[in-house]
Amino acid sequence: MLTGKILSLMTAFVCNITRSNNMIKRRKSITNIIYLFVAVNLIAMLFVGIVPASATVPNLDFLFILNLVFILVVILFSLLIFSMNKKKHIERKKMSSQLLIKNIKFLSYAPVAGIALLIYDRVILRGIDYTQGLRQARYAWLDTLGGSPIGILGNLLVPFSYVGIFFLVMHYERISKKQQRYLIAGIILGVIGHAALNGGRSNLLLAIAMILIAFTLKRKNIKRVKTKTRGKIKYIIIFIFSAYYITYITLSSATMAQIDIDTLVQLGIKGLYGEMDPEFFSTEHSNGMYLLIYISSYLYHGQWTSQVAYSLLEREGTYSTPPLINMFLNNFGAGSNPEAKFFSDTGAFISLPGAFYYDYGFLGVLGLSSLFGIILGFVFIIINNSRSVGGIKTAFIVGILLIVILSPMVPAYGLSYFNFIVYSFIMTGIINMAFFKRKVSFLN
Repeated sequence: MLTGKILSLMTAFVCNITRSNNMIKRRKSITNIIYLFVAVNLIAMLFVGIVPASATVPNLDFLFILNLVFILVVILFSLLIFSMNKKKHIERKKMSSQLLIKNIKFLSYAPVAGIALLIYDRVILRGIDYTQGLRQARYAWLDTLGGSPIGILGNLLVPFSYVGIFFLVMHYERISKKQQRYLIAGIILGVIGHAALNGGRSNLLLAIAMILIAFTLKRKNIKRVKTKTRGKIKYIIIFIFSAYYITYITLSSATMAQIDIDTLVQLGIKGLYGEMDPEFFSTEHSNGMYLLIYISSYLYHGQWTSQVAYSLLEREGTYSTPPLINMFLNNFGAGSNPEAKFFSDTGAFISLPGAFYYDYGFLGVLGLSSLFGIILGFVFIIINNSRSVGGIKTAFIVGILLIVILSPMVPAYGLSYFNFIVYSFIMTGIINMAFFKRKVSFLN
């Protein structure tokens, strides 16, 4: 009975937004966010049904209820908050062409300078040898302590590449081909270059999430953006290069351990609290298949750990509390030990609804999902009502949408680079006011 009433309310809210969407283009972004939120969670559930592995302690009924409650409550409260907003939409302020050019130049060169400083810090000052392989260099880097002022400055400049992704998508039609080439070069060096120096892959995941966020918020219809064949080839090459990099890093892990890729996949699944399908792994498969299973397992194993969390009698530590807040609470003796968490031994992730349940049970899922839905509702209001969406507002929007997109995988605010991305949007707004003497609206 209660479920039926909730579904009826949600249907009414969605219909209201759909009707308004015909009159106000800006609300298209809001419906896109909802569709994206549902889609990423459905993809995660699809993974559970397709991948030839399961949770070490499987409970699909619990997982389905957990994800369904999370999705419905977040959507319900976000639309409830948005529907309570009576303020009419205001025509958004458009960034001038001169100001856009200045921002594009900064966002093109800042990541390049950042990578150059990081290379100097890693190779010259720390003496890390990258000729032995990126994955080996990663562990040599992790063994070093501290960081030089040059390395710190480099780490502060590189994240502007994610703002560059946002500007490239959001203002694509207004950027000249020459400016696009410079900006794309800065983005590639910032994202893939930084990933290579770290010997990691999470940078690419965050870059993909940023692309999705920018397209979701973009008001202009994507189909109307015409790209010549040469431009399409350019982006295809970037995609192939990124896929090659991910493959190289993954295979490097197998090479370092002196095992073949199928053994790496089986060990990886076990470390991620998964149980292999013995029938599937009893026969030999292509390296491409093993690679696909490994990557998808790494991305979505939070669905496995969420099931395992249900079986735990004691759940130490906290996953849903942001690290910065936990550090603050620790000063008063109220925070939890970041190492004292059940899945910390292998570094496995847990999904956002799984984190809510791990910390506070189903009451926590309902309460924290409601809170997150309320916050998302305020994002909807900012998108619909703000005349100028500057650095701080955009940082807030991007931060919340990163949590939305990555919710089936991990609480995004638990990733260290999440804070760097939020910082880069805020700093871009500050730089515009300090050096360009203008407030800038990031959205078109």
